[in-house]
Amino acid sequence: MPDPNDPYSAFLADELLSINSAMRELEYRCYADNGYPEYLEVLPALKANEFRSSASTPDYETTFRAFSESPWFTSEENARATGYGSSIPGLDAQVVPDDRSILKVFEDCRQASLRRTSGNEDVVNAYSQLGNVLAETLATSPSQNKDALTKRVFECMDKGRYPVDPNGPHKSIRWGVDFGVPLGVAPRMPEAVDLTQGTGTKVIPAEPTQHYFPTAEESESAAAMYRCSLETGAQTDWNRANNDTKNAALAKNEATLTELNPKIRELAKSAAAAVQTKP
Repeated sequence: MPDPNDPYSAFLADELLSINSAMRELEYRCYADNGYPEYLEVLPALKANEFRSSASTPDYETTFRAFSESPWFTSEENARATGYGSSIPGLDAQVVPDDRSILKVFEDCRQASLRRTSGNEDVVNAYSQLGNVLAETLATSPSQNKDALTKRVFECMDKGRYPVDPNGPHKSIRWGVDFGVPLGVAPRMPEAVDLTQGTGTKVIPAEPTQHYFPTAEESESAAAMYRCSLETGAQTDWNRANNDTKNAALAKNEATLTELNPKIRELAKSAAAAVQTKP
Protein backbone atom coordinates (compact mmCIF):
# COMPACT_ATOMS: atom_id res chain seq x y z
CA MET A 1 0.00 0.00 0.00
CA PRO A 2 1.29 3.48 -0.82
CA ASP A 3 2.15 5.80 2.04
CA PRO A 4 -0.64 8.40 2.25
CA ASN A 5 1.94 10.94 3.45
CA ASP A 6 4.00 10.43 0.29
CA PRO A 7 3.18 13.10 -2.32
CA TYR A 8 3.47 10.48 -5.07
CA SER A 9 0.54 8.57 -3.57
CA ALA A 10 -1.53 10.86 -5.82
CA PHE A 11 -0.37 8.64 -8.69
CA LEU A 12 -2.57 5.53 -8.76
CA ALA A 13 0.24 2.99 -9.01
CA ASP A 14 -1.75 0.11 -7.50
CA GLU A 15 -4.67 0.65 -9.84
CA LEU A 16 -2.42 0.79 -12.90
CA LEU A 17 -0.65 -2.40 -11.80
CA SER A 18 -3.97 -4.17 -11.33
CA ILE A 19 -5.11 -3.16 -14.83
CA ASN A 20 -1.95 -4.42 -16.48
CA SER A 21 -1.91 -7.57 -14.33
CA ALA A 22 -5.48 -8.38 -15.35
CA MET A 23 -4.56 -7.87 -19.00
CA ARG A 24 -1.60 -10.25 -18.69
CA GLU A 25 -3.76 -12.90 -17.01
CA LEU A 26 -6.38 -12.74 -19.74
CA GLU A 27 -3.68 -12.88 -22.40
CA TYR A 28 -2.00 -15.91 -20.82
CA ARG A 29 -5.30 -17.78 -20.65
CA CYS A 30 -5.89 -16.89 -24.28
CA TYR A 31 -2.44 -18.19 -25.28
CA ALA A 32 -3.25 -21.49 -23.56
CA ASP A 33 -6.59 -21.70 -25.38
CA ASN A 34 -4.74 -21.24 -28.66
CA GLY A 35 -2.29 -24.09 -28.31
CA TYR A 36 0.27 -22.93 -25.77
CA PRO A 37 -0.66 -24.60 -22.45
CA GLU A 38 2.76 -23.72 -20.99
CA TYR A 39 1.39 -20.28 -20.14
CA LEU A 40 -1.12 -21.84 -17.74
CA GLU A 41 1.75 -23.64 -16.02
CA VAL A 42 3.42 -20.37 -14.98
CA LEU A 43 0.25 -18.32 -14.52
CA PRO A 44 -0.44 -18.94 -10.79
CA ALA A 45 2.97 -17.70 -9.62
CA LEU A 46 3.00 -14.74 -12.01
CA LYS A 47 -0.52 -13.77 -10.98
CA ALA A 48 0.44 -13.94 -7.30
CA ASN A 49 3.20 -11.42 -8.04
CA GLU A 50 0.88 -9.34 -10.27
CA PHE A 51 3.23 -9.95 -13.22
CA ARG A 52 5.78 -7.52 -11.78
CA SER A 53 8.57 -9.31 -13.64
CA SER A 54 7.02 -8.37 -16.98
CA ALA A 55 8.25 -5.19 -18.64
CA SER A 56 4.69 -4.49 -19.74
CA THR A 57 3.48 -4.52 -16.12
CA PRO A 58 5.47 -1.76 -14.40
CA ASP A 59 5.24 -1.41 -10.62
CA TYR A 60 5.64 2.34 -10.14
CA GLU A 61 5.17 2.24 -6.38
CA THR A 62 8.30 0.09 -6.06
CA THR A 63 10.14 2.25 -8.60
CA PHE A 64 9.32 5.48 -6.76
CA ARG A 65 10.41 3.90 -3.48
CA ALA A 66 13.71 2.73 -4.94
CA PHE A 67 14.54 6.23 -6.23
CA SER A 68 13.62 7.98 -2.98
CA GLU A 69 14.74 5.48 -0.33
CA SER A 70 17.55 6.66 1.90
CA PRO A 71 21.01 5.46 0.78
CA TRP A 72 22.03 5.16 4.47
CA PHE A 73 19.30 2.64 5.33
CA THR A 74 15.76 3.17 6.55
CA SER A 75 16.25 2.02 10.14
CA GLU A 76 18.92 0.53 12.38
CA GLU A 77 17.27 -2.87 11.98
CA ASN A 78 17.38 -2.48 8.19
CA ALA A 79 21.07 -1.48 8.37
CA ARG A 80 22.03 -4.52 10.43
CA ALA A 81 20.15 -6.92 8.16
CA THR A 82 21.35 -5.38 4.90
CA GLY A 83 24.97 -4.43 5.48
CA TYR A 84 26.99 -3.02 2.61
CA GLY A 85 26.28 -5.69 0.01
CA SER A 86 23.39 -6.39 -2.33
CA SER A 87 21.11 -9.36 -2.80
CA ILE A 88 20.25 -10.60 -6.29
CA PRO A 89 16.47 -10.47 -6.86
CA GLY A 90 14.71 -13.67 -7.80
CA LEU A 91 13.24 -14.27 -11.23
CA ASP A 92 9.76 -15.51 -12.00
CA ALA A 93 9.25 -18.48 -14.28
CA GLN A 94 8.83 -17.57 -17.91
CA VAL A 95 7.74 -19.13 -21.18
CA VAL A 96 10.06 -18.96 -24.19
CA PRO A 97 8.31 -19.96 -27.43
CA ASP A 98 10.27 -20.90 -30.55
CA ASP A 99 7.33 -20.73 -32.92
CA ARG A 100 7.01 -17.47 -34.87
CA SER A 101 3.34 -18.17 -35.50
CA ILE A 102 2.73 -17.25 -31.87
CA LEU A 103 3.22 -13.59 -32.82
CA LYS A 104 -0.26 -13.56 -34.38
CA VAL A 105 -1.63 -15.27 -31.27
CA PHE A 106 -0.02 -12.55 -29.13
CA GLU A 107 -1.73 -9.80 -31.09
CA ASP A 108 -5.10 -11.54 -31.33
CA CYS A 109 -5.09 -12.24 -27.58
CA ARG A 110 -4.09 -8.66 -26.80
CA GLN A 111 -7.06 -7.36 -28.77
CA ALA A 112 -9.42 -9.92 -27.20
CA SER A 113 -8.24 -8.99 -23.71
CA LEU A 114 -8.74 -5.30 -24.41
CA ARG A 115 -12.32 -5.97 -25.50
CA ARG A 116 -13.03 -7.97 -22.34
CA THR A 117 -11.70 -5.28 -20.01
CA SER A 118 -13.27 -2.41 -21.95
CA GLY A 119 -9.63 -1.38 -21.93
CA ASN A 120 -8.70 2.01 -23.21
CA GLU A 121 -5.11 1.38 -24.25
CA ASP A 122 -4.47 5.06 -24.89
CA VAL A 123 -5.38 5.96 -21.29
CA VAL A 124 -3.20 3.17 -19.85
CA ASN A 125 -0.27 4.17 -22.07
CA ALA A 126 -0.66 7.84 -21.17
CA TYR A 127 -0.73 7.02 -17.47
CA SER A 128 2.32 4.80 -17.80
CA GLN A 129 4.13 7.64 -19.53
CA LEU A 130 3.20 9.92 -16.64
CA GLY A 131 4.64 7.34 -14.25
CA ASN A 132 7.87 7.36 -16.27
CA VAL A 133 8.04 11.16 -16.06
CA LEU A 134 7.53 11.16 -12.30
CA ALA A 135 10.13 8.42 -11.81
CA GLU A 136 12.70 10.11 -14.04
CA THR A 137 12.21 13.43 -12.28
CA LEU A 138 12.98 11.78 -8.97
CA ALA A 139 15.90 9.72 -10.29
CA THR A 140 17.66 12.71 -11.84
CA SER A 141 16.90 15.29 -9.16
CA PRO A 142 20.08 17.27 -8.32
CA SER A 143 18.50 18.41 -5.05
CA GLN A 144 19.06 14.96 -3.51
CA ASN A 145 22.74 15.94 -3.14
CA LYS A 146 23.69 12.37 -2.24
CA ASP A 147 27.48 12.79 -2.48
CA ALA A 148 27.63 15.79 -0.15
CA LEU A 149 25.31 14.18 2.37
CA THR A 150 27.26 10.91 2.28
CA LYS A 151 30.48 12.85 2.93
CA ARG A 152 28.80 14.25 6.04
CA VAL A 153 27.84 10.74 7.17
CA PHE A 154 31.36 9.38 6.56
CA GLU A 155 32.90 12.24 8.56
CA CYS A 156 30.64 11.31 11.46
CA MET A 157 31.65 7.65 11.18
CA ASP A 158 35.34 8.66 11.20
CA LYS A 159 34.84 10.12 14.66
CA GLY A 160 33.47 6.86 16.04
CA ARG A 161 34.44 3.19 16.10
CA TYR A 162 33.94 2.62 12.37
CA PRO A 163 36.11 5.02 10.32
CA VAL A 164 35.93 4.93 6.54
CA ASP A 165 39.02 4.59 4.33
CA PRO A 166 38.46 5.69 0.71
CA ASN A 167 41.78 4.10 -0.31
CA GLY A 168 41.65 0.90 1.75
CA PRO A 169 42.37 -2.50 0.18
CA HIS A 170 38.96 -4.05 0.89
CA LYS A 171 36.52 -1.66 -0.74
CA SER A 172 32.81 -2.31 -0.77
CA ILE A 173 31.71 -2.68 -4.40
CA ARG A 174 28.50 -0.83 -3.65
CA TRP A 175 30.12 2.11 -1.80
CA GLY A 176 33.64 2.29 -3.22
CA VAL A 177 35.26 2.68 0.21
CA ASP A 178 36.83 0.39 2.79
CA PHE A 179 34.73 0.27 5.96
CA GLY A 180 37.48 -1.46 7.91
CA VAL A 181 35.37 -4.52 8.69
CA PRO A 182 35.11 -7.96 7.04
CA LEU A 183 32.30 -8.05 4.53
CA GLY A 184 29.89 -10.81 3.64
CA VAL A 185 30.31 -12.94 0.53
CA ALA A 186 28.54 -11.56 -2.53
CA PRO A 187 25.91 -13.97 -3.89
CA ARG A 188 26.57 -15.58 -7.25
CA MET A 189 24.49 -14.80 -10.29
CA PRO A 190 22.37 -17.78 -11.37
CA GLU A 191 23.61 -19.58 -14.45
CA ALA A 192 21.92 -18.65 -17.70
CA VAL A 193 19.60 -21.25 -19.18
CA ASP A 194 20.83 -22.70 -22.48
CA LEU A 195 17.91 -22.05 -24.81
CA THR A 196 19.60 -23.93 -27.65
CA GLN A 197 18.95 -27.27 -25.94
CA GLY A 198 15.82 -29.06 -27.06
CA THR A 199 13.01 -27.85 -29.28
CA GLY A 200 9.56 -26.44 -28.80
CA THR A 201 8.19 -23.98 -26.30
CA LYS A 202 10.21 -23.97 -23.08
CA VAL A 203 9.33 -23.08 -19.50
CA ILE A 204 12.25 -21.44 -17.72
CA PRO A 205 11.97 -22.23 -13.99
CA ALA A 206 11.82 -19.49 -11.39
CA GLU A 207 15.02 -18.47 -9.63
CA PRO A 208 14.90 -17.69 -5.89
CA THR A 209 16.40 -14.52 -4.47
CA GLN A 210 20.12 -14.85 -3.77
CA HIS A 211 20.50 -13.14 -0.40
CA TYR A 212 23.51 -11.22 0.82
CA PHE A 213 24.35 -11.86 4.46
CA PRO A 214 26.57 -9.28 6.20
CA THR A 215 29.12 -10.25 8.82
CA ALA A 216 28.49 -9.32 12.46
CA GLU A 217 31.11 -6.54 12.28
CA GLU A 218 29.60 -5.24 9.05
CA SER A 219 26.15 -5.08 10.63
CA GLU A 220 27.51 -2.97 13.48
CA SER A 221 29.27 -0.63 11.06
CA ALA A 222 26.12 -0.26 8.96
CA ALA A 223 24.12 0.53 12.11
CA ALA A 224 26.69 3.23 12.90
CA MET A 225 26.18 4.63 9.40
CA TYR A 226 22.43 4.86 9.98
CA ARG A 227 22.88 6.57 13.34
CA CYS A 228 25.29 9.07 11.75
CA SER A 229 22.75 9.81 9.01
CA LEU A 230 20.34 10.85 11.77
CA GLU A 231 22.88 12.75 13.86
CA THR A 232 24.15 14.77 10.88
CA GLY A 233 20.68 15.55 9.55
CA ALA A 234 21.42 13.72 6.29
CA GLN A 235 18.19 11.73 6.53
CA THR A 236 16.14 14.86 7.15
CA ASP A 237 17.75 16.75 4.27
CA TRP A 238 17.34 13.77 1.93
CA ASN A 239 13.64 13.34 2.74
CA ARG A 240 12.97 17.06 2.45
CA ALA A 241 14.65 17.23 -0.95
CA ASN A 242 12.69 14.22 -2.21
CA ASN A 243 9.37 15.64 -1.04
CA ASP A 244 10.16 19.00 -2.64
CA THR A 245 11.00 17.25 -5.91
CA LYS A 246 7.84 15.15 -5.78
CA ASN A 247 5.60 18.14 -5.02
CA ALA A 248 7.13 20.12 -7.88
CA ALA A 249 6.66 17.20 -10.29
CA LEU A 250 3.03 16.75 -9.22
CA ALA A 251 2.32 20.45 -9.63
CA LYS A 252 3.79 20.37 -13.13
CA ASN A 253 1.64 17.36 -14.09
CA GLU A 254 -1.48 18.22 -12.09
CA ALA A 255 -3.72 18.64 -15.13
CA THR A 256 -2.81 15.20 -16.48
CA LEU A 257 -3.39 13.56 -13.11
CA THR A 258 -6.76 15.28 -12.72
CA GLU A 259 -7.83 14.13 -16.17
CA LEU A 260 -6.59 10.53 -16.01
CA ASN A 261 -7.12 9.45 -12.38
CA PRO A 262 -10.91 8.96 -12.68
CA LYS A 263 -10.42 7.01 -15.92
CA ILE A 264 -7.79 4.76 -14.33
CA ARG A 265 -10.09 4.04 -11.38
CA GLU A 266 -12.87 2.98 -13.75
CA LEU A 267 -10.54 0.85 -15.85
CA ALA A 268 -9.27 -0.89 -12.70
CA LYS A 269 -12.84 -1.83 -11.80
CA SER A 270 -13.62 -3.20 -15.29
CA ALA A 271 -10.35 -5.13 -15.41
CA ALA A 272 -11.02 -6.73 -12.02
CA ALA A 273 -14.49 -7.77 -13.18
CA ALA A 274 -13.15 -9.19 -16.44
CA VAL A 275 -10.82 -11.71 -14.79
CA GLN A 276 -13.73 -12.98 -12.68
CA THR A 277 -15.98 -13.51 -15.71
CA LYS A 278 -15.78 -16.48 -18.07
CA PRO A 279 -15.37 -15.52 -21.74
